[in-house]
Amino acid sequence: MRWFIGILLMFGSWGLKSQQLPAYSLWTQNPYVLNPAVSGYDMFMDFSLHGKKQWAGFDGSPFNQQLTMHSSINEMSLGVGGGFFNDNLGTIKHSGFLVSSAYHFQVGEDIKLGFGLGGRFSFYGLDQAKLNLHDPNDASISAQMRSGLVPDVSFGVLLSRSNFMFGLSAQNMLSSQRELGTNLAISDISHFNFHGYYRIEGNNKFTFTPAIYSSYIAGYPVYVDARFITSYMERYDLELGFKSSKDLVLGLGFEIIDYLKVSYNYDLVLSGLRPGTTGSHEILISYDFYYNPLYKGSKRRYKWITKGARGTSKMD
Repeated sequence: MRWFIGILLMFGSWGLKSQQLPAYSLWTQNPYVLNPAVSGYDMFMDFSLHGKKQWAGFDGSPFNQQLTMHSSINEMSLGVGGGFFNDNLGTIKHSGFLVSSAYHFQVGEDIKLGFGLGGRFSFYGLDQAKLNLHDPNDASISAQMRSGLVPDVSFGVLLSRSNFMFGLSAQNMLSSQRELGTNLAISDISHFNFHGYYRIEGNNKFTFTPAIYSSYIAGYPVYVDARFITSYMERYDLELGFKSSKDLVLGLGFEIIDYLKVSYNYDLVLSGLRPGTTGSHEILISYDFYYNPLYKGSKRRYKWITKGARGTSKMD
């Protein structure tokens, strides 16, 4: 039975190398999941709760949950962030927590440059309840098949203005390895990311935002996710995109009350996986807390895409 589990983990790891970190479609609304330099890039505190079911219809397909928070520290250039995550992929469980810090400074009249450093501390393990064992008493499967706490590091750079944001980041920089048992391990692999957007003002009611995210992992094709987002009255969003993994992305978002927003993305699978899945579903609930009423009441706030279509770091 040990050889079977070894093969299971080997192929599980191989299948995850191109997506060891969850590929959240709603990075457009919470770029913190890609880049620690996003931590505290403006005078607000952001809370975001993600939930994603990938390839619905496949038994054991990825199910990801993540809660993040990041904030500037009062009116200083320093930002902090953190969160918790839980990922399920078939019999493999992955959970842990995140921390980050960033420093932002002016490089022009209304342009900021930021540098961020993040840490991830996680566990891997097997969900024995999902294992279909020929021998339920197989000694090679034990309750101890869980990794210890293993750290990893991310780094990011962010250039931002009222109408654009561009970032570079590296995740899984330590390429840590998780030992689950004798001769059983899962190894991380580094991800190198680029993300950006440019917002175009239409009229008093509409804004249009092209956005792009790209990721490179050694030995695999470059992953590209391109989007076009239309916002109406700064409260309602319509999103259309396409991923190089052959997924068509459709998205909706609306602000329930001021600063409380719900966003939904549906990925229509167009690849060879299509016959077995109804697609991927993702939801994000986010809330922005402005601890300074002057910033809360300002227009054109300095924030990401449609959530921040009214944002800038300067007062009107």
